Amino acid sequence: MIALVTLAVAAEPPPDPRPLGFGPEVALRAQVGIGAQRDIPTFLGLGASIAVAPFSQLHLELAADGGPEIDGTAWLGVGPRGRVFLGPPEQTAMSLFAGGGLAIEAGTPAFLSGGVALDALKSNGPRPRVQFDYVWSPAGDSRGLLSAGVVFGRKLRAPVEREPEIVEVPDPVRADGMVWVPGPVCQWLPPDDANAELARLQLKLESVHILNETALRGSPPDPNAQTPARLVVAAFPGDEVEVNGEPLPLSSGLASLRMAEGRAEVKVTGGGRTVSWPVGVAEGNVVWVAVDPPEPQRVQFTAGSAALGPEALEIVAQIASTAGDWAFAIHGSASPEGAAETNQALEQRRAEAVAAALKKAGVPAKRLSTGASVAYPDLPPEQQRAAVIVPVEP
Repeated sequence: MIALVTLAVAAEPPPDPRPLGFGPEVALRAQVGIGAQRDIPTFLGLGASIAVAPFSQLHLELAADGGPEIDGTAWLGVGPRGRVFLGPPEQTAMSLFAGGGLAIEAGTPAFLSGGVALDALKSNGPRPRVQFDYVWSPAGDSRGLLSAGVVFGRKLRAPVEREPEIVEVPDPVRADGMVWVPGPVCQWLPPDDANAELARLQLKLESVHILNETALRGSPPDPNAQTPARLVVAAFPGDEVEVNGEPLPLSSGLASLRMAEGRAEVKVTGGGRTVSWPVGVAEGNVVWVAVDPPEPQRVQFTAGSAALGPEALEIVAQIASTAGDWAFAIHGSASPEGAAETNQALEQRRAEAVAAALKKAGVPAKRLSTGASVAYPDLPPEQQRAAVIVPVEP
């Protein structure tokens, strides 16, 4: 066995699940107030606001704007508003805002306001802001406020500090052969594929099982091993299974065997086919082998004949010798030449001739049946002169 050394590495901590908000923000501005009606004078003044941000793109502000008017009076408006950034506020960004408040002036004191602003620099420090605000009151005392100023603040909230997660990462396995990767993979894989699966699953292995060409060509395993593996063959109820030359009983199509780590030769016979291959098993693991079902086989005839030639008899003998406990349904077919009644009788004779040959070769009669004729219009005429032997599960 080969010891597998593991390394402890620090993984990147997961991102902070909270939204990145901002700290307090203070804006100072110089402004010009432009009257919307002739009787509302223009003024030059100042403005300021302080804001907090529960979310990165939403600010809640308290703003004050005002100044002396040219007729000797003054205008001052104070009130709350909300500001929404249309892009990431830590970059150059446009924002829309709306709010209201009370004005210190003659007439109706309440007003509503809304506008647009542009932060012109990508900075978390002082940065210019150009802003236009339209102020409207129910009494019709409306004006626009055009301002330019500087914004201070907007500090990113620090993310939550977390301890790095420690994960076990296996060293790459270096092997000349196949490497066993246990559950949930349960496969022999080439070294590169095995290393990729071990890294993906973050598996910590205490030992590595390696199966190379030498092991596959070696002696059968010792049945008295202390930590045997388990080999399971998924076949069909009519199949016969052998492992290392010894019959293995089937139960509902499954055969299993406990054995030591190493090579096993699996052979499955039935339904007119024999398949065999070497299988590698690993101590303490289960290896499954799934067998494909047998395929139908065709026996060809010459035109107008139901007599089996040498090649057809060879196919029949091969099917009979590898039949296992399978049953067989034989369907005759004929090419389209001649009358339909003549062809139908010919198809039946061909199916019966194949069934008789299979019985003579050793297949019990109770496992043979001649079914309805089958047409194969897509095949050339010479291939339609046949009987098809279809394996049927017992």
